[in-house]
Amino acid sequence: MFIGIREEVIPVGMECAVISLPDYGQPEEMISLTLSRNGSNSAPVGMRALTAVIFGQTLSNASVETRIERIRSIIPFLSDFTVITDEHDHQEREYVLPKEVFVSSYNPGNKVELPVPNSISNLYLLPDSSQALYQKLQAAEYIANKL
Repeated sequence: MFIGIREEVIPVGMECAVISLPDYGQPEEMISLTLSRNGSNSAPVGMRALTAVIFGQTLSNASVETRIERIRSIIPFLSDFTVITDEHDHQEREYVLPKEVFVSSYNPGNKVELPVPNSISNLYLLPDSSQALYQKLQAAEYIANKL
């Protein structure tokens, strides 16, 4: 979720990155909040950009109101100071490969295996994961060298 908020709602002393575990009995269910720095160009004066990433099946499949309620447990009065809200689902970004593309299995432990092998030349597949930053940088360098 991408949320535009007024600065007044930010709790005193809140860090720019917060990880919340709403239920200790379900550690796989968590919320990551990232707040833009004060004075950055990501929001107009007097406002801040807040990004909320929801992890886990239960929270991901919950209603929007339930997810916002979890964020409100960290930032009280959030709804009174919200300027804009936009939600993106990772499934919206999914791309279904054509039938003629065959992809070899990717081994995330092998950092040298880039790009992911496939059946079409000049097609480069990258893993979509926060843990794949090194692979993405390596692939960008690989493609830049080819250019």
